[in-house]
Amino acid sequence: MLNAKIQITAAVIVILGFWVINHMVRKRSLELRYSLIWTIIGVITLIIDLFPGLLGVLCKVTGINLPSNMLLVFGLLFAVVIIFYLTVNLSRMSNKERKMSQEIALLRKDMEDLASAQGKNKG
Repeated sequence: MLNAKIQITAAVIVILGFWVINHMVRKRSLELRYSLIWTIIGVITLIIDLFPGLLGVLCKVTGINLPSNMLLVFGLLFAVVIIFYLTVNLSRMSNKERKMSQEIALLRKDMEDLASAQGKNKG
């Protein structure tokens, strides 16, 4: 009976997580591309929760002795995937920021050149 309680609790938490993700996307406090990662993780968690035998099969295939160790491996794998994805996005944003800063500096220089040229024409 304890197993069923844990499964129900996990399913409720995942479904609540889906609601929170949906709510945050609608309020535009979470971008859709990031919500997809969390949705995929939630779906995988829900599948493992609904079909606990699947975890045992995965343990046998990978040679991991305990299902709890398999969950730890999954958790670490998900964390690494999320960290990598966020690092890639951070790198892209840094490149865009540097490029925009350079463009702003060039535009500012052009405006100063135009202002000084207009000042010389008036005088």
